[in-house]
Amino acid sequence: MRYRTLLFAAIIPVQIASHSVRAAVWPPDGKAIAEHGSGAEVPACVSCHGRNFGGNPGSGAPSLRAKSAPDLMDDLYAEAINTKNHSKMAGIARYLSMAQKAAVTAYITHITHAGD
Repeated sequence: MRYRTLLFAAIIPVQIASHSVRAAVWPPDGKAIAEHGSGAEVPACVSCHGRNFGGNPGSGAPSLRAKSAPDLMDDLYAEAINTKNHSKMAGIARYLSMAQKAAVTAYITHITHAGD
């Protein structure tokens, strides 16, 4: 039994070190993702939807201002799971974890519904 424990303890660090997986920040920072993005695959939300999340008709980015948190989460989830959708947003949504989706949604709805 001791041999198995030592072997397990020796293998885990090697396995972790051999993978080039970047550790995710926990908890995800919705403001940082929305304003600055998260890696090359996830640009800042404001880069398409605008600083006030009012959208950009020229690029096809809709306004997020009137959306509720459940609606935004549903939209992100639907984009991520629709494998036939090859839009820019679908690709971005696939790179966001569920926790990141929730953090971004919370931030955007907080900002867009402040004072309601």
